[in-house]
Amino acid sequence: MSATPEHAHFSRSARILITLAAASIAVWGLHSARDVIGPLVLAAVLTIVAHPVRYRLERWGWPRWIATAAVVLAVYVALAIFATLLAYAVTQFAQQLPEYADRLTAVSDQIVGWMTTTGIVPVGTDSLIAGFNTDQLVSVGLSIANSFFDSSIGLVLVVAYVIFMAADAAFVPGLLAELAQRRPLLASSANAYAVGVRRYVVVNTIFGVFIAVLDGVILLALGIPGPLTWAVLAFITNYIPNIGFVIGVIPPAIIALLIGGWPLAILVILLYAAANMIQTLVQPIFVGVHVGIGFTLTFVSVIVWASILGPLGALLAVPMTLLVRMILIDSDPKGEWAARLTGNLMQKRPPRKGATKDSES
Repeated sequence: MSATPEHAHFSRSARILITLAAASIAVWGLHSARDVIGPLVLAAVLTIVAHPVRYRLERWGWPRWIATAAVVLAVYVALAIFATLLAYAVTQFAQQLPEYADRLTAVSDQIVGWMTTTGIVPVGTDSLIAGFNTDQLVSVGLSIANSFFDSSIGLVLVVAYVIFMAADAAFVPGLLAELAQRRPLLASSANAYAVGVRRYVVVNTIFGVFIAVLDGVILLALGIPGPLTWAVLAFITNYIPNIGFVIGVIPPAIIALLIGGWPLAILVILLYAAANMIQTLVQPIFVGVHVGIGFTLTFVSVIVWASILGPLGALLAVPMTLLVRMILIDSDPKGEWAARLTGNLMQKRPPRKGATKDSES
C-alpha cells in the first residue's frame, strides 16, 4: 500500500528542526576546521579580487602562465603590505606600553578608588592591582605581538592556496560557460558572488584609506604619540564591518588617557566617532548598494563568523555571508523572497510584468 502525501513528507515543524540540526552540525564542522577553512576562504577572496588582472592580460594576448604569475604576484604584494602594516601596528603598540607603566598604575588606582568610594566594588580590591609592574606590561605587549606571529602558519597556507587557485582560475570561465547551459541560475549566482566580493573589497579599501588619513590627522593635531601606528590600525580594522571602529579607537584612547587624563581620552573618542561616522553610516550604504547585503545582516555576520572562524572570520564576514547566500538562496529558483530579505532593503524592486503592461497600456 502506497504512502499518502501526508505520511510521505515531514511536517513543517519537523523540517525546521531537521534544518536547524543540519545547520548546527555544519557550523560545528566549520568551527572545528577553522584553521584550514579561514586561510582557504581568504586565499579564494584574494584570488577573486586579483582575477581582473588575468582577464586583461589574456585579452591583450599574454600567455596563460604569465597571467597566472601576475595574479599570484598581485596577491602576494597585497598580503605583504597588509602583513607589514599589521606587524608594524602591533609591535609599535607593544613597545609603547612599558613607557606608560607608572601612569597606567596611577590611573588604575584612581579607577579602583572611585569604584570603591561609590560602592560599585567592595573595599579591599586594591589587591587586584597589587604587583602591577612594568614586567607585566612588557609580557602583555609581547603576547599581543606574538598573537600576530602565531598566525604565520595560516599565512603560509594562504600563500600555498593562492598558487593553486590562480592556476585553476584560468579554467573557471570555461567551466562557468558549461554550467550556464545546465544550471544557469547557479552560474549567474557564482558570477554575482565574484563581482560582489570585488566590489566589497574595493569599497572597504577606499573608505579605509580615507578614514585612516583622517584619524591620523586628528591624532597628530592632538599630540597623541604614534599617530601613524593608530592610522594603520584604523585602516586594518575598517575591514571589520560596524565594530571595526571600536577596535581601532581603544589603543589611542588608552594612550590619550595616560598622557592627558580623561578629558583628552574623551576628546579622542568623540573626534574618532565623528570621523568614523562615515564608516558607521555612509559606508554600509555603499556596501548595501554595491554588494547587496542588508545593514543588520552585515552586523550579525561579523559576530557569527568571528565566533565560528575566529578573528579571521570577522574580516571575512561579508564574503562568507555572500557565499552562504549564493549556495543556499541565490542559486535556488524558489529563493527570491529570501534573497530579498538578506539583500539591501533600500534597493528598488524591479517592476512586475503585470505592472509594466498596465503602465504601457
